[in-house]
Amino acid sequence: MRSIVSYIKYLIFIFGILYASVSIAQDFSNKGREFWVGYGSHVSMYNTAAATAGTPILTGGSQNMVLYFTSDHDATVTVDIPLLNWTRTYSVVANKVTTSDIIPKTGAEDARITDEGKSNKGIHITSDVGIIAYAHIYNGSISGASLLFPVNTLAREYYSVNYNQVSNNLYSYCYAYVIATEDNTNIEIIPSVNTFNSKVGDTIRVVLNKGEIYNIFGRVTTTSNPYRGEDLTGTRIRSVATSSSPCKRIAVFS
Repeated sequence: MRSIVSYIKYLIFIFGILYASVSIAQDFSNKGREFWVGYGSHVSMYNTAAATAGTPILTGGSQNMVLYFTSDHDATVTVDIPLLNWTRTYSVVANKVTTSDIIPKTGAEDARITDEGKSNKGIHITSDVGIIAYAHIYNGSISGASLLFPVNTLAREYYSVNYNQVSNNLYSYCYAYVIATEDNTNIEIIPSVNTFNSKVGDTIRVVLNKGEIYNIFGRVTTTSNPYRGEDLTGTRIRSVATSSSPCKRIAVFS
C-alpha cells in the first residue's frame, strides 16, 4: 500500500502542473522562482500536560513542517530562513516531487511562530527555474497544507479567512500572519475580533524588513473543554505607502 504522504505528493504534482498550465494562459501563475512562507502555529507545538491554563510550555512538538517542490524542468532550489541562518539546497528532478528536510523547530533555528507580534522567522524559497511549491504541517490527523504563490504574483492587501475555534485543546489558536518581501514595508492590521494583545477594531502598525513576520492570534474566550477562540475572519492586512516608501508586496497566511 502506498503511504498517505506518497499520495499527497502525487496529487500535489498533478494539481500543480494542471493549475500552472491553466494559470499561465491568464498571465497569473503559481509557478515561479521566489516564495515566502512561515511555520504557522499548530496545536501539537505546545506541551499541554506541563502547562498551566493559558501558558503553554513550548517544546519542539510532535508536528513537522516540510515543503514540496515540482517542476517540468530540472531545478536547483534553495530554502533558507535568512534571519536564523538556516539553509538547505535541493536538486529537483523534472516531473517528480522533491520533499525538503523538516523545517527546524528547536534551538536557535526554531522557525515556529508561537507568539503574537514580530519575529524573524520568514522561510524563503528560491529557484533557478520556475517551480511549484507547497507547504505542509502535519501530525497524525491534524494536518494543513498550502499552495504557495511566487512573489511576483503577491498582492498588497488581504482579508483573513478563518473559522470559529471550538476544540478539546486549549491551544488550537486562530491565527493570521504577514511576511515582508522587501525592507521597510509598512504594515497595517485591523483585527476583526480581539487578539492576544489588541482589541477588535484597533489599528496595528508595524514596519517589517525582508523576511520578518507579524503574527496575530484570536483571543481564547473559554478556558474549559470545549475551548473556544475568536474567529479572525475579516481581519484586514495591508501594505501602506508613506511619504518615503511605496506600498510593497506581502505574503499573508491564515
